[in-house]
Amino acid sequence: HVQAASFFHNAFAGRLIADALHVPLVYEMRGLDWFTAGSQRPGYFESEHGALMRDLELAAAGCADHVLAITEALK
Repeated sequence: HVQAASFFHNAFAGRLIADALHVPLVYEMRGLDWFTAGSQRPGYFESEHGALMRDLELAAAGCADHVLAITEALK
């Protein structure tokens, strides 16, 4: 298998590699960059950028064969 750790950039690259090797992709979520940014910047969650970053992270998890979260809170 190919294992890619967050953030979404790594998951998308991992998906390409896993597909080329015909093996599963395991996405290891260690954090949510968009969530951290939103907790520090008022209005970020409602912004176009915040929504895009959230959607990219969800798409990254969705493209993986398996998703691991390092904490229950993250899960």
